[in-house]
Amino acid sequence: MDSTRASRITRLLRLAMLIQNSNGLTIQDLIHQLQISRRTLFRDMKCLSDIGLKPICSNRGEYRMDTNMTIPTTDLSTSEILGLLMVHKYALKCTGHPLFDRGVDAINKLLNQVTPTVRDACKEIVDVITVDSDRIPQMTSNTKKHFLTMMRMINDNGLCRINLTEAPIENTTSFNFVPQELHLQDDGYYVNGEAEPSGRKMSINLEQIVSINDI
Repeated sequence: MDSTRASRITRLLRLAMLIQNSNGLTIQDLIHQLQISRRTLFRDMKCLSDIGLKPICSNRGEYRMDTNMTIPTTDLSTSEILGLLMVHKYALKCTGHPLFDRGVDAINKLLNQVTPTVRDACKEIVDVITVDSDRIPQMTSNTKKHFLTMMRMINDNGLCRINLTEAPIENTTSFNFVPQELHLQDDGYYVNGEAEPSGRKMSINLEQIVSINDI
């Protein structure tokens, strides 16, 4: 499965869960939480309707999922519970990073479905394992903003103009760029894509980005 399709499936699942687990969200609420355009949102809502997960709009313009159409929960094995607890421990070290906070919330929802006795026994096993937080890159407010912007651009297959603190292309710090994927490694967050019109493949540290403008 290519990265674009996988990203869209992930977004559709998140949209479905947001609507299903809320008491009603407006279009603006969904656009803000998903960091997507209005056009992309309506296209995704149509996709949900086509597969039987139809959002229903109230008289107040708030969307809820049809109570007869919900995403079923699944039983978790012991190894899956232990895995979730480890991911939870790692994600807690990444507080403030895009999507990690929501990931913690999602894991908590899943773990709350587990019998307390089993959950507590698994937690005792994971509690003796430590996570090296020094290897988790820190994120400034600007980097977080650029991350969310690039995520939206990737979902919309967009073209943007970026300005960098350094010049990676022939002493030029400003050029057109097609972002294709976001990447996390030990020294920071990166966006991979192509410079336009040259088609040059690039991997840019988000810390080096001064500004991003839609084209």
